[in-house]
Amino acid sequence: MTIEAKQYFLFLREYTDETTLDTFRRRSEGFPDESDTVTYTNRTRLVIISTINDVFQAGVNDSFPLLPLLLAPSSSGLYHYDITRAILDTQALMIWNRLTPPQRRRRRAQYVVYFHVPSQAPHAALNLAYFLLRFTYTAIRSYVTTHYDYEVHRQPQITNLAYHLRPSAADGVAFFNFLDDVYNNAATDALSYPHYITNGLRGLPVTTWPPHHSDLLGEQYVAECFARAS
Repeated sequence: MTIEAKQYFLFLREYTDETTLDTFRRRSEGFPDESDTVTYTNRTRLVIISTINDVFQAGVNDSFPLLPLLLAPSSSGLYHYDITRAILDTQALMIWNRLTPPQRRRRRAQYVVYFHVPSQAPHAALNLAYFLLRFTYTAIRSYVTTHYDYEVHRQPQITNLAYHLRPSAADGVAFFNFLDDVYNNAATDALSYPHYITNGLRGLPVTTWPPHHSDLLGEQYVAECFARAS
């Protein structure tokens, strides 16, 4: 993999202190070593996840600049951290999957969302942060406002996250628990609009943000998002 600009990776696997075996496995999968242009953010995984999960109490705006700074630390100006109007232009493609019981036990999660967030420098970290925060906030709000007897420990929460962030885009995968309401909405949309189903990927529901963003719904584009995130 050729790296020309500063990029960031977060793996699902724990690489806080990379062993020789971890290094061999990472290199065999085509991922580069850390350098001036490559940074792995696994050391701050728990802080990233807790910041996202706290968004309903803290608010989306108050999670800046902390989350983009965690997603893309020490960027030397290539990635901006302070909230700007650029976040209002955030777009995203999402592919949804409800995990099977064996997958749930292995991943310790009920749902997975594959995502692609296109961007332009220097706003990529802002767009990724805003997408993750707004997605989680919306999911929690949907649960809270539709379940009068809601329980805090059953509200949607992200359990794990992986991403590849570069100046032009971010691809990744997010694992969630208690995502039933928003997943069902996505699945319903997929039944109403056939192009909201990944024909070549087991018929998984697909949504975009903003809704009905046709530029993001091409079958090849969806397949590439799934492949990169995987």
